[in-house]
Amino acid sequence: MPERVEVASAEAAQLLEPPVARRTGWRDDIQALRAAAVIAVVIYHLWPGTLKGGFVGVDIFLVVSGFVVGGPLLERAYRGERLNVKTFFARRALRLGPASLTVVLATLIASALTYAPVDQLLWSGGLRLVSMAKDAIAAAANISNLWLMWQQRDYADDGFGSPYTHFWSLGVEWQFYAIAPLIVIALAALARHDRRLRPLGIIALLVLAFNLAALAPEVWNGAFFNPLARVWEFIVGMASAFVFARLGGARRWAPWLAALGWLMIAVGVLVSRFSPAWPNAWTLIPVLGAAAVLVGGPGHRGLARVVRARPVQAVGNASYAIYLVHWPLLILVTGGSRSLGIAAQVALCAAIALCAAALHVFVERPALRLRSMTRVTAGHLLCWWAAATTAIIVLAVGTGVLAQHQASAADAIAPVYAPIALTDTEWTHESVVPANLRPGLTEARSDLPQIDTSTCGEPVEKPGAGQHTCIYGSNQESAPTMVLFGDSHAQQWIPALRAIVDERGWRLVVITGSGCGPWVGLHIERRGEACDAWRKWALQTLASSDADVVVASGWYGYSTDEGEPTSDSRFANGVADIAGATPTGARLVWIGDTPEWTSDPVSCLSEHAYAAQLCATSVGRAHARIGAVVRASVENHGGSWVSFTDYLCTAKCPALIDDVLVYRDDDHLTATFAAELRRPLEERLALSGQ
Repeated sequence: MPERVEVASAEAAQLLEPPVARRTGWRDDIQALRAAAVIAVVIYHLWPGTLKGGFVGVDIFLVVSGFVVGGPLLERAYRGERLNVKTFFARRALRLGPASLTVVLATLIASALTYAPVDQLLWSGGLRLVSMAKDAIAAAANISNLWLMWQQRDYADDGFGSPYTHFWSLGVEWQFYAIAPLIVIALAALARHDRRLRPLGIIALLVLAFNLAALAPEVWNGAFFNPLARVWEFIVGMASAFVFARLGGARRWAPWLAALGWLMIAVGVLVSRFSPAWPNAWTLIPVLGAAAVLVGGPGHRGLARVVRARPVQAVGNASYAIYLVHWPLLILVTGGSRSLGIAAQVALCAAIALCAAALHVFVERPALRLRSMTRVTAGHLLCWWAAATTAIIVLAVGTGVLAQHQASAADAIAPVYAPIALTDTEWTHESVVPANLRPGLTEARSDLPQIDTSTCGEPVEKPGAGQHTCIYGSNQESAPTMVLFGDSHAQQWIPALRAIVDERGWRLVVITGSGCGPWVGLHIERRGEACDAWRKWALQTLASSDADVVVASGWYGYSTDEGEPTSDSRFANGVADIAGATPTGARLVWIGDTPEWTSDPVSCLSEHAYAAQLCATSVGRAHARIGAVVRASVENHGGSWVSFTDYLCTAKCPALIDDVLVYRDDDHLTATFAAELRRPLEERLALSGQ
């Protein structure tokens, strides 16, 4: 059962309609807001290309929370009532805790059965390594947003597919509740002797919150998960409650205001586009729309009928449960790919509805009934909540410890890898993950090229990012110069290229943008403007360089803003532009892309430690077709094409060769394996004459 909306004052209670609402403080329009918000979020997650602004549903939830929780708290303080902080937090824990902890526990059990041991490690690879156990601990402790910020994870592109990502909003909510009593006390103290100061205090608080939101991205890792960037949305909700208590509900203009609010929400959902810098100025549309609905009430008769319709109210009543269960089910069913057929989508929607109904009926409602039990004190509730949270955290730690043991290598010792084309040998797949594997499975995801992630290795997520070069090798500007151009698929060759230039006394200039392919003219999904700006800078930097050799490479799998695969012509045109920017007299050498996996090879090996031969992929038709297009374009522009498919594959492409792990994820080589290919790469670059 959703939380009753406590009316901000006795005065406001008289404004509520219908008569039942005057007695209970119930507002159908708030349930309708919750229904609209959760439906938008679910559609955005299940069908990402259908409702691209659906993520603003969370912004609406935060405004509603400010109204429902912060508003009554402020009114009590204005009336001079004593603020019982223990009771406040106990009520919050009772409202949010049982359902959220139930979902964390169920997801922890399901992920332990679904995910590979290497995906659940607790400490290997450093704290920045993504894992189920760590994400579960953060979710149970209500700090998911801070955890995701610290790891620099991207909400819209969580390629790892963690079923706990959506708990970030619960973290933001709890962090607001942590400061809400202080905010209320400060506002009440300001207006203690003069009621006319109350509106000024709220306006000043809004101004402060807006300034915090503007500064937040500069203070700490972007805005999306940042609580400082979200406080203003709660404050808008509190301000709406303040206005509603004095002006809203029964006024003649109220229905028109409500209609305008719903229109603004619809516009916000339809036109908003995700950005790591969200919330931004565009966020005002859905946020102020929600505030208008909260102040205006149910609206005119036609709108009120929709708002009060049973299906709408049912979804609103279970909105919290729907939000909690939809994401874990989606991720656990699809493995993070979020790719399903129509029949599977329908089945998934049915599963979400059933699980949400069960959570609502058997967990939420019984928990809220505890409020009426006179023997249950606030202290009891807080102790129960703390004990349940601690128990789940301990269980998550145990899951991580067990996964650590399961991911350990077997006792077998593999021969030391000697770089040679697999097609030239009678090499057979390793059947066991060896004890001397380099890097070990628990270190695989962190086996990256040594590159400065704040300069040339910076992910290109906003205009201006990644516009830096890195220089390795000789300090002499007169030394022969090799330029590496491309994205992270070019960066993966840095270990081999650095060894080559160090031995030859050359300079290596790295011009790479992680997340942005070298395919000029491709407006990459969500990073379009940032990538366009990076490529313009990168081409200018390449053209003005004193390169003797330009080594380029890039991923073949980029899609457009519409989610469509990149066309062959864009790959060919991208090569043409890079060839055109290559300095006169310099050679262009293109390294063909590495094979791509449909699943994670590291996870596969941890699941099949004694059947490693099952972990293999193929080059794939699309990969081969695009490679042919790129190769033809390179050669048409006088460049050279090199490929290492023969070093990576026979009929299949294995995840490990001898004692070396080949891949760190589904499409990148480990730095260890790339370094092993130093001699073959040097030969194929044909540097002997330079």
